[in-house]
Amino acid sequence: MRMIGTLAGKLNTERFSLFLLSRGITNEWDAADADSYIVWVHSEDQLSEAKSLLDRFINNSQDPVFLEGAATGAQQKRNEDRVTRRVKRTESFRRRHALVSSAGHVTLTIIILCVFVFMLSDMGKKTAFLNQLLISAYVPIPGIHWWNSLIEIRNGQLWRLVTPIFVHFSVLHIIFNMLWLFDLGSMLERKKGSTFLVLFIIAVAIPSNLAQYVFSGPMFGGMSGVVYAMLGYIWMKSRFAPEEKMFLHPTTVTMMLAFLALGFFGVMGNMANMVHTVGLLTGVAWGYLSSLRKY
Repeated sequence: MRMIGTLAGKLNTERFSLFLLSRGITNEWDAADADSYIVWVHSEDQLSEAKSLLDRFINNSQDPVFLEGAATGAQQKRNEDRVTRRVKRTESFRRRHALVSSAGHVTLTIIILCVFVFMLSDMGKKTAFLNQLLISAYVPIPGIHWWNSLIEIRNGQLWRLVTPIFVHFSVLHIIFNMLWLFDLGSMLERKKGSTFLVLFIIAVAIPSNLAQYVFSGPMFGGMSGVVYAMLGYIWMKSRFAPEEKMFLHPTTVTMMLAFLALGFFGVMGNMANMVHTVGLLTGVAWGYLSSLRKY
């Protein structure tokens, strides 16, 4: 099954889907966001024809060819077994509803933990509390290798490799990260499962946090490295494994990459640029390499 593009409006998308059905092109459609829908075609052999028809439909959806075809497709659909059709509608509604409105259990738990830490730390101001969650309470000593500076971790406090992701230093910081975590984390959890999401977050957090420590010391935190990893992973899946139905609008990718670049120029203030960069690269590599297994 391959994605051929997106359409605005549920009724518009349904009409085009019925038109494709009248042409013998089996298809499905799913919600991408509040009023945008992705159209999928089952057969690779019909991909080129379906894309061409979609372009024509976008340019003139009121063409009588489409209106008559949609009516024919609707009649074909009414002739299907009513019970089977009712079950399909119910499942399709649940998929669309989950895609646009619900967070997974792990995603929601992590959001709650981040907000809880934010409140207990007085918005990142209580240093004594944060010192238990930062990768280290001590600034690296000049002349000593960074791995020998991580005193707490070398003494068994391994949670510090991950827990900086729960630390946020301002209201905007946590709001930005939690909104992206809600969208991207929920998508990953629905498509890949809760266990995968937990392992993904841990696997991404460790190298991202270590890289930032080497680059600037221990005073950093935030979920943004994990968010960038999710962005990179889903981006690669949308390009190289579209059958997994993970979708990112190109504008979203462009905006996030621009935000990353601005961080290196200091336009956005003091940012954990290495966390963002290593997170993004890890997610891109993971998403791309795991997509190659189908070939």
